[in-house]
Amino acid sequence: FPGGAIVGCSAGFLNVPKIKGTHTAMKSGMLAAETTFCVLNEYSSMEIYWDNLKNSWIWEELYRAQNYRPI
Repeated sequence: FPGGAIVGCSAGFLNVPKIKGTHTAMKSGMLAAETTFCVLNEYSSMEIYWDNLKNSWIWEELYRAQNYRPI
């Protein structure tokens, strides 16, 4: 949605194979806060949140676990 970001557990940042999600949820919140700070100071768009997310370790970790489902 325009001007917003869904972060943390609400966004589904859960690593299912490891049954962990706290570290990814917290990092997504930190990235959202950093992005918001930049947006407010540089008058840019929250669209850069996705770029920041894709360039972080979260993206790689969750990409590897994306199709894993418990039996």
